[in-house]
Amino acid sequence: MYKMKILLLSHGMFARELVNSCMFIVQNAIEIEAICLDEEGIDKFSKKLNSYLNKNKDSSILFFCDLKHGSPYNQLLINLLTNEVKDYRIISGMNLPMLLQAITMREVTKDLNEIAIKVNEAGIEGVCLDEQEE
Repeated sequence: MYKMKILLLSHGMFARELVNSCMFIVQNAIEIEAICLDEEGIDKFSKKLNSYLNKNKDSSILFFCDLKHGSPYNQLLINLLTNEVKDYRIISGMNLPMLLQAITMREVTKDLNEIAIKVNEAGIEGVCLDEQEE
């Protein structure tokens, strides 16, 4: 069975905790991992990322980065230059509605571009200002 892989990258433990929250809602979610830039530093982060890419280079991967042009995002771009990943998309900015949409969409289609577009839409729709009662 086809399973697009999902990798979350972040400063601190944000990515790990987002995965944990997702698993709380969708207990059978698989092929979702997180790599966090923590006190171990950028070199250790880059090694973990490189190892993940080497192991999954023949897979379709949807990457979530917490911040465009942040260190995790930049390390991803650097590591993608030296790893021949078959099929991937990168989404900058991430929230729980986006991750849940990615899990749902990969059950419906194998088209990574279509999934990325729907995930981006879910991210925009998932952030809103409630109307204030007067």
